Amino acid sequence: MAESAGKQGASVPRTVVAEARFAALPLLLVIAIATFFLDGAWLWLGGALLLVANLAADETGGDYRDPVENPHRWFLNAMLYSSVPLTGILTLGLLIRTASPGSPLADAATLFGTAGDGGAWWLETTGAIFSLGILGGWTAGSFGHELMHRPTRVEWSLAQLLLARALYAPMAIEHVFGHHRNVGFVSDIATAPRGETFWHYLPRAILGEYRGASRIELARMRRLGAPWYSPRNRFLQGIVLELVLVGLVLALAGPSGLAAFAASAAVSIVVVESGNYISHYGLVRAPEGQVSPRHSWNAPRFFSTSTMVNLPRHSHHHRSAGTPYWELTVLEDAPVYPYGTAAMSTIALYSPLFFHIVEPRLADWDDRLASDDERSLLGKPPRAAAATRPGIDGAVRRTPLGQAPPAQSGGR
Repeated sequence: MAESAGKQGASVPRTVVAEARFAALPLLLVIAIATFFLDGAWLWLGGALLLVANLAADETGGDYRDPVENPHRWFLNAMLYSSVPLTGILTLGLLIRTASPGSPLADAATLFGTAGDGGAWWLETTGAIFSLGILGGWTAGSFGHELMHRPTRVEWSLAQLLLARALYAPMAIEHVFGHHRNVGFVSDIATAPRGETFWHYLPRAILGEYRGASRIELARMRRLGAPWYSPRNRFLQGIVLELVLVGLVLALAGPSGLAAFAASAAVSIVVVESGNYISHYGLVRAPEGQVSPRHSWNAPRFFSTSTMVNLPRHSHHHRSAGTPYWELTVLEDAPVYPYGTAAMSTIALYSPLFFHIVEPRLADWDDRLASDDERSLLGKPPRAAAATRPGIDGAVRRTPLGQAPPAQSGGR
């Protein structure tokens, strides 16, 4: 009895942490909003905290694989939904900070005591753009990503709103109805082929998200017997939403506010697409092949899985896209990065270092996890039937997928 009670008592902190950790990103958004009432370098704090905390906590805390037991769904959903108004308030803070003289929000800057001050104006403006760009991109790419996979129209609209703030609303369509079907194929926009740098991938991905979403909705309108300009066209809905936001920003904050808004959106797109880039870089799937855990990179570190609502447990998400984020687990037979998502996304910006880290792991993927059809796509011969072999980290893995285990001689 005493032993059982001890175990139960010891499990309580883990249960609390398993849920409370998902409040990390909303908390960082609140901190960033508070810094907009300060001056100088403080305006860099929100975005810097997100990056530094992810890098430091991930690389000192190791992997985190605990499930959420007996989840409080109201709390977990509240954390998700809170990202929308908090991002909106942070965006308003940027516009107040950067509004053109004579615009409606310029008067608000004076009222709240946040008007730019002489030589510090550039420091404060770039800091505000950086913080909104980083936090807004992180929120759109993780919380918005979770919302776009939810079944209700309201949740889909919230995802589109988060992405439209980054001027990237069509991604919600291409990601759900394009990427999830085509992951690992040459045709998939978000699967970067081996040797493609992030900076070559980025413009191709941006154009591909818009083009892919427009084609998906055009085909859907044809199936519905509706014209392409139908109000039901979700691609056009996203474009209209972006135009409304741009018009509203221009009316309230003038040209300088719009320029700051657009700059923060550009930073956010880099954040979103750097996450997409590392999630499937270099992995291939044979035509007609089923999506398997091996077709997504995972990075199950504590802080990045917390601020990204378990998105770095990516293989499970691709196996079951409708699974709520708190139920995602770390699957076996999936490639794992040596660092957290924040670190790998940052490293991806410098291609030589990224390739240095990932190439031996891709060779390991080819050797242990790729099917013979996938090896053929890579120009490699079929794998000879063999026993399990050490992975890149030295651990002995199970027999590669698609192979029978070798015959055993003698007893166990």
